[in-house]
Amino acid sequence: MSKKSIINAHAHAFTSQFVPPYLAKTIVPWPLYYLINTHWVVKQAKRFFARKNSARFPVYGNTDESWERIYSRRRKRRRNTLLLFSISSRWYLNLPYRIIIFWLSLVASLYVVEFLTYLFGLKESLQQIIMKIENWMSVLSFEYFLNP
Repeated sequence: MSKKSIINAHAHAFTSQFVPPYLAKTIVPWPLYYLINTHWVVKQAKRFFARKNSARFPVYGNTDESWERIYSRRRKRRRNTLLLFSISSRWYLNLPYRIIIFWLSLVASLYVVEFLTYLFGLKESLQQIIMKIENWMSVLSFEYFLNP
């Protein structure tokens, strides 16, 4: 009976200070591995990620201003989330909020449709439908002026 082999699969994480400078020597042919220095590759990767994440994590030095700029957007997002939750969790605030959002969406869509009918010269029937909706909205005593 043959003994089963054991596979030892694990990884070690090293910083660039503890990695040999010519690690590519095992993969790349003789003269090219001098061009692929480990310290140079790590330096280029750090520069790439610093630029990629500079909008989210700007570098201003080790001052309180840098932390203030980093977390100000997060605080604003949290404040907005809490405000929307406090509105949506109470029915007496949520109902007027939904009506206002619906009304603004309706007005905005009418502006867009009227602009597109003007721009592309669509049928008169579509313009008549828009006029009916505008009249209905004015009957409900809401102020709505498309043509100033």
